[in-house]
Amino acid sequence: MNYDAVIYDLDGTVVNTFDMNLYPLMKIVEEELGIEMTYDELMHLTCYDGHGVLNALGISTDVYPRWVQYVNEYPHPATLFEGIESVIRELDDKVKQGVASSKRRLQYDIDVVENGMDEYFKAVVLSGDTKHHKPHPEPLLVCAEMLDIDPKRALYIGDSIFDYQAAKAAGMAFGLASWGNISMEGMDDIDWILKTPSDILKAVL
Repeated sequence: MNYDAVIYDLDGTVVNTFDMNLYPLMKIVEEELGIEMTYDELMHLTCYDGHGVLNALGISTDVYPRWVQYVNEYPHPATLFEGIESVIRELDDKVKQGVASSKRRLQYDIDVVENGMDEYFKAVVLSGDTKHHKPHPEPLLVCAEMLDIDPKRALYIGDSIFDYQAAKAAGMAFGLASWGNISMEGMDDIDWILKTPSDILKAVL
């Protein structure tokens, strides 16, 4: 085995939440700022958690519950990226698997637990579980501690610059989930460029 553990980001890596988050966000922007922003103009904000997105837009975090309401009303729920479920199942008895994500607990329950994937993750670190958030390494290091593994023996898989920076700061190898990535700018030392989820198996086994 190349690694003792695989730790995943969620949004843009395991779970495709782009549409269900961004279309409601477009509505929030229009209501709060009185302007129209396109899907593509908002896409770069997907590396932040919900409050971080609103802060970046200059919108009060008091609006967050309304955004969540719009997300929950969106007719197309989050889906697992094609191929990721079979990879996670394949690795279940081979390496430890965990999650270090900026996702909030309630949304994790909706997007991951209800998809039946939670049973494969032996450690889960979400936005409310640490003082610092990505790109700070704390969420990844806490996850490694919970898995009882050396961070240097972990592969962190994510799609954004924050994921990359957190992995490098934690001393972990980084695998870029190309299927969710929108820009490789600033990622100068990627250990694995993963074109499809099945490439995770090639990196780990």
